[in-house]
Amino acid sequence: MKYTFEQEPLTCITLENELGLNRGDIASLTVYPERAVEVETKVDLTTTAQANLKAALAKKNLPRGKKSVI
Repeated sequence: MKYTFEQEPLTCITLENELGLNRGDIASLTVYPERAVEVETKVDLTTTAQANLKAALAKKNLPRGKKSVI
């Protein structure tokens, strides 16, 4: 028996599609080695959209750490 489990890569486009945002609304997405996540958007997200973004990241087990300050 073979079992294959896959997960779609985390990209700006996949997040936009999942959240129902327009293409290009997410300008950049950075996952730091400590697993902190930084998302830069070109538009202000509503409180609901921010909560949906956090939920989408949580489904991917992110964030899991803090961004280190050097």
